[in-house]
Amino acid sequence: MDFIPAASEKEYAYLYYDSLTHSLVTAVYNEGIYIYDINRRQTRHLLLNLHPSQRGAAIANICGNNKGTIYLADINNGLYRINLLVNDTVKRYTSLQGLPGNICYWCTTDNAGYVWIATPTGVCRMDPEKETFTDFGIDQGHPGNASFLSADQSGNIYQPWMDGYYSWNTSSFQADPPRGKIYLRNCMMNDTALPEDSVYHFAAGENNLSFQFGYLLLSENSTVDLEYRINNAAWLQLPENHAVAFSSLAPGSYHIQVREKKFPDAIFHLRFTIRTPVWARWWFIVLSGMLITAAVYYLFRRRLNTIRKENALKQKIAATEMMALRAQMNPHFIFNCISSIDNFILGNDKENASHYLNQFAKLIRNILDNSKNDVIPFWKDWETLSFYLEIEKLRNNNSFICKMEADETLLNGHYKIPPLVIQPYIENAIHHGLRALKNRQGILTITAKLREGILEYRIEDNGIGREQAAASRYMHVTHQSYGMQLSRERIELFNDQSGNSVTITDLKDDKGEASGTLVVVLLKV
Repeated sequence: MDFIPAASEKEYAYLYYDSLTHSLVTAVYNEGIYIYDINRRQTRHLLLNLHPSQRGAAIANICGNNKGTIYLADINNGLYRINLLVNDTVKRYTSLQGLPGNICYWCTTDNAGYVWIATPTGVCRMDPEKETFTDFGIDQGHPGNASFLSADQSGNIYQPWMDGYYSWNTSSFQADPPRGKIYLRNCMMNDTALPEDSVYHFAAGENNLSFQFGYLLLSENSTVDLEYRINNAAWLQLPENHAVAFSSLAPGSYHIQVREKKFPDAIFHLRFTIRTPVWARWWFIVLSGMLITAAVYYLFRRRLNTIRKENALKQKIAATEMMALRAQMNPHFIFNCISSIDNFILGNDKENASHYLNQFAKLIRNILDNSKNDVIPFWKDWETLSFYLEIEKLRNNNSFICKMEADETLLNGHYKIPPLVIQPYIENAIHHGLRALKNRQGILTITAKLREGILEYRIEDNGIGREQAAASRYMHVTHQSYGMQLSRERIELFNDQSGNSVTITDLKDDKGEASGTLVVVLLKV
């Protein structure tokens, strides 16, 4: 046997020839088998060890059907089935699959294709197609502790025995009928008892199940071994109470089969389904995906529109601030201021010329500094307004009195507002209300009060009123109206709302004649 590694201590157990694959299969004790391909002159070794042991299978006997399939009787670990045509595919059968035990002394095949196995408890027959086992044990009158079997072409099985042998024909060798009947004894779902049935349908979440099976026996003293499997998996031994429990089963269809170990053909079938929850169904997933996509698209478009609006608002604010700066720096106003200061110089009034020049410089510097920011501290804006009013009094030859009052909270706090936002209303009061007065002293009162988070400006003059000013078509009306329009837009942008931020009231005396104008400006701070 030159195709097996030579060693004096090897114990050869059996030699088998498969005519289809033209192979010699040799069993070596505790080394599994060696397969020699005669045509190719190549040897393959299958150790057939069970992890973690490194020792190979102890094969006592080999048989086959001469169609590429062989069976190996292992004296420790059951029966092996090897397909020589499909990469030496190995499958092992033990008591879990229906063998009466894991000790197999011998095996042989009959003319019907069955495999007969000799075991310590008697003879067992395997149906290769159904992969079921039928036990013909000692308790059924068959000889036990069979160590050798042989079969002829007529279907006769021979078993050596003391002082002779047993023989039987496979056609007349019938297994005993089952001694009883398997039935469902109890069904529990989430600790709730259900009526016995063979088919169940459970909703999603009803996935904690237990089933207890019974066996109707004709003999009171008989014992029975039941085994089960689920969805055609391996057969498992049922516990003594014949109950099996499942926790948190996944949605799907299930098929439980229960049988008596010695009578594998009599199978009890139990089927049940657990419905898939709504959130896991394909149509819900597709619909959810569509809704999420739509929501993301909607939020994206909304955010895009918001960004566009913010950019447009920023551009509008920038443009408004620039126009407001241009309005504040009116060349006509600057020219008149310089002319007034020049008159002091020409009149040799150095003290007033120096004072007003200093005030004018501070005004210009503040306006330029403030133009760099969208908002500035209230106190700084109030200071700039005071510089502006002093210059206006100079330009108008001190023809009016100006009173400015502001809450200490505003002056000492950190409240921020748009720069010179009320200046156009003050300028309008001076140029259109107070400058035209002839019969009384002009008075301009400016107050700033903080009322529940709202800064309230009150600009009140005792001038000629808007109606008379409009009728007189006083100079620079276009500039003044343009400045107030810009201020209103800036106030509305700052308050983030339109309307009710600026109110203008015509004041009347007891006779109903115009006695001035009141402008109220509200800013959110």
